[in-house]
Amino acid sequence: MKEYTEPILAIDETIDLHRTSSWLIENKIEAFLDAAVVKHRKRVLIIHGIGRGVLRQITWDYLSTSPYKSIYYYATRSYGGYGATVVELL
Repeated sequence: MKEYTEPILAIDETIDLHRTSSWLIENKIEAFLDAAVVKHRKRVLIIHGIGRGVLRQITWDYLSTSPYKSIYYYATRSYGGYGATVVELL
C-alpha cells in the first residue's frame, strides 16, 4: 500500500487574522492582496483559524467578490487545514 503524501504548495505570502476585530478583516485582506499583486505573488495563505467560523466566513465572503483571486480553497493540513485559506491570484 502506498503512503499518502500531501502535495507541497508554494506559498508566497501569509497573513494571520487571529486577534483581528471582525470589522477590520476586509480592509486587512484587501491591503494584503493589493500588496501581493503588486509584488507579483501567485499563491497566498490567509490564516483565519477555526473557532466559530466567523473570520472564515468574513474572509470567504470578501474573496467571493475580490477581483484579484482566480480560486480559493481550504489549505492542506500542513498549512492549517480548515483554519486557513489558500488564494491563487490572477
